[in-house]
Amino acid sequence: MLRGSTWSISSLSAASIYSLHLYGVSSLNICWIRRTLDAREPNDANWIFLFGPVLAVWFVSFAVLLFATFRFARRQMDSTYRSKRRSLLQYFRYLIMYGAFWVVCGGLYYSAYLRSFSGRSAHHIELAFMVALGSYPLLVGVVWGVNTDLLTHLQGGDPVLEPNVGLTEHFSTSLRKDLMKYTTVGIIRSLREPSEDSPVRRTDKSRSQPLSDPNISRSQSMSSASARSDEFEDGGTHLWYAEKKRLATTVRLNTSKLQVYYDKLGFTDYAPRVFANLRAIAGIDPEAYESSFVGTLSEIASEGKSGMLFYFTSDRRYIVKTMTKDEHAFLLRMLPSYHAYVRTQPSTLLCRFLGCHSMQLPVGWDKMFFVVMENVLSTHHEIDDRYDLKGLFAPVLQPPLRVFLKDDQTARLLSPPQTATKQLWHDHEFVARGTYLNVASTARLELLTQMTSDIGFLQEMDIMDYSCIVGIREFDAETESTELLPKNAIVSADAKKVYYLGFIDILQSYGLRWKVQNLVLSLVRDKRTITALPPPEYALRFLSFLHAHLLRSSADGSASFKSMTARSSFNYGTL
Repeated sequence: MLRGSTWSISSLSAASIYSLHLYGVSSLNICWIRRTLDAREPNDANWIFLFGPVLAVWFVSFAVLLFATFRFARRQMDSTYRSKRRSLLQYFRYLIMYGAFWVVCGGLYYSAYLRSFSGRSAHHIELAFMVALGSYPLLVGVVWGVNTDLLTHLQGGDPVLEPNVGLTEHFSTSLRKDLMKYTTVGIIRSLREPSEDSPVRRTDKSRSQPLSDPNISRSQSMSSASARSDEFEDGGTHLWYAEKKRLATTVRLNTSKLQVYYDKLGFTDYAPRVFANLRAIAGIDPEAYESSFVGTLSEIASEGKSGMLFYFTSDRRYIVKTMTKDEHAFLLRMLPSYHAYVRTQPSTLLCRFLGCHSMQLPVGWDKMFFVVMENVLSTHHEIDDRYDLKGLFAPVLQPPLRVFLKDDQTARLLSPPQTATKQLWHDHEFVARGTYLNVASTARLELLTQMTSDIGFLQEMDIMDYSCIVGIREFDAETESTELLPKNAIVSADAKKVYYLGFIDILQSYGLRWKVQNLVLSLVRDKRTITALPPPEYALRFLSFLHAHLLRSSADGSASFKSMTARSSFNYGTL
């Protein structure tokens, strides 16, 4: 777009100069606008079309940098502050060099112009003008060397940078770090702030204490965890689902050269007592829950395929994930039903929501919403296989073609190269690898009953596009105890493996966007391979897939293997 605008303006300028007959010989042939020999008869077009764009670019750039500096002075976030400060300094160096270069060139050109470009002095000025004009690439290189600390690198030293800031650190990386930091400390402050004080008032002491101070008094902490299950049965607690606990705290940001205080970080905790009760139902100790976030400041946030940011706590027991405004509103709408269901179904495989929060970032940013969830694959052991199942159509694959080549010396077996191991498998690979849960018949029946109940609830809530996460790892019965496994973990019938199960991504309501997607994709693709389905259809297909593949018995697996082997016998041959 910028290139097109530049060529459009250049073409318009050339057409204007040609139509006005302003073209001709200029000084040093630096442009094709003709010059005048008499200073009393200046060629205005020369100055307008040559120096006009130069001045326009400089003033526009200066205005943009001035505006950015003003925004920067409004106290940015920590890592973002350091990255943006460094970027602004680099831009200002280029702008100063650009302005000084054209001031010198313009002054020399004007001096030669006053001398009518004739005489010995004018000749010397033109030579100086030529040298100055040709020095632009060298000046750009000098500024680039200053911005990249090139001289320090050549001398074998370390570049002078802010702490924890890499030479090529991207701004978005810094932003993710800041988001992780402030969501974490906001959650910690919310846990330590009594629900009874919110949103009516806060004491001056808690307001003035920096949010990043790790030594905040714990005298008021965990008060929100007093919301027991029996309290929700007494009535009058429907207001707790709409409760909001707002915190406006002072955040202290430290750098090596200056100290910055950003004091308008707005943090909101939604339905704190309800989520405290959900944590109690999940058997989560309040102090252990808080300690999981205390050690999270060194973790690195990452971005998922959906564009949402998420990060794990230091013990990897919980996940903090940003969500859209629509997902946030839907979660609060379904919270009463979700809470009631989880209370009556303690063994549910539904994703455990443990907190819902929002944060108002610096000026110019919208409010960000995020949710805290229990990690389905929470374990200190290494997970061997991970599957994300949506119930998509996945036909049983044939084994790779195997061909024997015979010669006088030996026989060689040729087969396609094995694909590289992936971190996360999906429906297609799950079926092709013949994976299933090798559990006792009673456990299989209990799982099927629970899955049917959970999927029925999701259908009732008009939810679709959810997944079943499956994690499989080795189990050592001699050194491990089944009592220490999480509720969503199941030991195989032969006590050699552990299966982790859970339903995730349960905040997708079947709205207009999904209906349009279903209408379009149904015309061009097989409906068995799309996820944009009405909740009843999605639930039926999802449950059928789990019953046919995930929960099939070992006898079914043997029959399936024999059938696949029989069909693949035609793929063998001898050349």
